[in-house]
Amino acid sequence: MKKIANYLLLLVLTLQGHAAFAQAAVLTGKVVDAANKPLWGSVVRVNKDGHMLTEVRAGEDGVYTTKPFERGAYNIVVQMEGKELGAKKLFFDAAGAKKYYILRVVKDNLEISKMDEDAFNETNLRERRDVQKRPKR
Repeated sequence: MKKIANYLLLLVLTLQGHAAFAQAAVLTGKVVDAANKPLWGSVVRVNKDGHMLTEVRAGEDGVYTTKPFERGAYNIVVQMEGKELGAKKLFFDAAGAKKYYILRVVKDNLEISKMDEDAFNETNLRERRDVQKRPKR
């Protein structure tokens, strides 16, 4: 009987761990300027309750990906060369999988637009094709 109780306890703890992990979601997307040009090299910082949780650098195409986050309100900050370009609060519902956000820097403001995965992938694919078609200098 004691073995069964220990097994059930282990099973419950394991399932709770999987449920907590499954609720975490990854923030990914693109950092662009007002003309929708990628801001490569920009830094995306994620803060919660005054503490920096992560900092990632956008690639040449402006794409960034953070570590998984739990449900909650976060402050998203975009910086470049040590200067803050914009910041905005974002409520992250953490329903699992990746969440796609375009971070658009317009003057000293940060606009955040949510995208679905298909639209995000199509936008990136179209931009890569446009870059490949450009004549080399």
